[in-house]
Amino acid sequence: MKTKTIRQFEESFGVSLNQLLTVETNTYHSSSFRVPPDAGKCNGLSREMSLFVNAGGGSVLIVEHTGVWPSSENMYLAERFRHSFGEVRPIAEAPVHEFTSDDLKDCWSMFSLCLFNFWDFVLFARNRQILIRGSHDECLTIYAGSSETLEQLNALMRRLGMDEVQPSANFDEQISERVMALNQLRQQVQNDLKDSSMRQLLARTLHEIIVDLQELPDSRFLDELRWLAAADSSDAKVREIFAAALDSTLYYAIMAGRPGLVASPLDELRRLVQKYPADTGIRGVFAQGLVRVLQSPDLSDYVEGPETLLRELEKLALQHPQDPEVQQWLSSARKIR
Repeated sequence: MKTKTIRQFEESFGVSLNQLLTVETNTYHSSSFRVPPDAGKCNGLSREMSLFVNAGGGSVLIVEHTGVWPSSENMYLAERFRHSFGEVRPIAEAPVHEFTSDDLKDCWSMFSLCLFNFWDFVLFARNRQILIRGSHDECLTIYAGSSETLEQLNALMRRLGMDEVQPSANFDEQISERVMALNQLRQQVQNDLKDSSMRQLLARTLHEIIVDLQELPDSRFLDELRWLAAADSSDAKVREIFAAALDSTLYYAIMAGRPGLVASPLDELRRLVQKYPADTGIRGVFAQGLVRVLQSPDLSDYVEGPETLLRELEKLALQHPQDPEVQQWLSSARKIR
């Protein structure tokens, strides 16, 4: 198994990730299945799907998003697994995992980690005839270059006891349920703005919707989360959820090939760090955001430029020499440049 940054992957593969995913998910035959709640079935699913996908000369697995359900993930386990291959960079920095046809057990293990941690990820065959997209909402969508290949995969999923769902209906139903819950939470928060637990639950729900919709920085849900974070400056938890949501929209802007939209969330993270210099959570998210932009294959629309961003990260690390997360992101940034 080899790990890479998005930029390294795109350079070696000869196509942007956004272009690859857009073409294949828009033109291929597809079906969706619910991820089973049983750990044993998840393990079997990971094994069988990895075997099928790797038969095409190897595969690539890219972790798109982590931390949607922090209480349900074991980042330490994932990091230790990657460490065994000599990879010490955070998953956010090097989210690409490349497997040869002989790396079945490695692919199987990484696939399992994604399912167990409720991560958003894509796994595709090197011959680009199969692509699997996993969601934190416990749904797997399969894309295949031919109807015959899709039917083989569907038969495999049914043999494993997976329940098939309609992708669009499933997604609309999930969003509808989230919005209904959101409306109830809004009312409860309005009734008692001092209830920190309800404010934090509302903030997490807003962030989940932003992730589900893969919204860009002009999101109305982000606007609401911004207001919620400003309503009580003493609530550090809500503020950190807002920072994480800003980072999510930054990531989606980069992945969508919209560098002109990168400046807004990064500037807002910068202002949060300046306003709350003691908040280590926000500081780490901002440092990660700087590295995300430095990794972007096209910075031409970003006015500050990579050298300025690197100097800013170096200054941040100098101001906080005891912050391991900032120091780690600086080390990663220096390798990029």
